[in-house]
Amino acid sequence: MAAAETKAPATLKVAVCGPNLRYQRQGTFHVHAAGCGDLRNYGPDGFQLGEEPWEIEAGSRVDVVTAVYDPGDFEYDPDDPDALAPFIDDFHWAPCCAGRLD
Repeated sequence: MAAAETKAPATLKVAVCGPNLRYQRQGTFHVHAAGCGDLRNYGPDGFQLGEEPWEIEAGSRVDVVTAVYDPGDFEYDPDDPDALAPFIDDFHWAPCCAGRLD
């Protein structure tokens, strides 16, 4: 019998935009798939302004949230949905990430 294969979790390279964006009603941080055409609107010279977007590999929204809001620094448990909810709500998840970071 062959050894069971384990599949590595799928990840997505994302660009985290913010803070200090012009349009923050959707969230302090906006998350797009790396290479998304909308990224041209971010950074000091873009319509949205804010900091230059930075990229990370993420397998879930929790990965993105904990990269921005360190659980130790912000004193929350990322495994507790109630504690995590306010942090997740601080992000706008662009359509280019839909279904890929759930």
